[in-house]
Amino acid sequence: MTYSELTSSGRFFAASPRCSFIHAELARRTSAVSDLLGSACGLVGSQACHDYSPHNESIYEDVKKKLSLVMLNPPMEDADLWTMLVLSTWSLGPATSGHFIDSWLLSGSTMLYSLLSYGFSPHGTSESFDSQDQATRNRMLAWNASALVHLKSVSNTVLLRMY
Repeated sequence: MTYSELTSSGRFFAASPRCSFIHAELARRTSAVSDLLGSACGLVGSQACHDYSPHNESIYEDVKKKLSLVMLNPPMEDADLWTMLVLSTWSLGPATSGHFIDSWLLSGSTMLYSLLSYGFSPHGTSESFDSQDQATRNRMLAWNASALVHLKSVSNTVLLRMY
């Protein structure tokens, strides 16, 4: 899937203002967006437009299978980590199926794989966020977004158990 195909409908971009750093990176790419990320973004757009068809269920199953293979070989590429972030942010599983990717587990895994892949220093950095290059800022934003998604998932799990 190319950037122009992703933007032609505008579905993913309208549905995902929280991932604006992904939008900017996708816009910069002249080559094709990874199949995995493109499929995940397409699923978000379809869900946002209430355009979920049986074809989307096969795309979801394909994304789930490919992601499981990618997760076996850390460190991961940015696009693969962003796919994990997209899938953990939105519940993209088909309503008719009981087999779905759990957001809580995936968001925690995204944080772990981000730490493994990005090589963040355990002591942090004395440099400000603005002084970092764009790739490093995008990685920090991705890790931060996955931490917030994980916090949301954990708090929802705790609240459900309390009542």
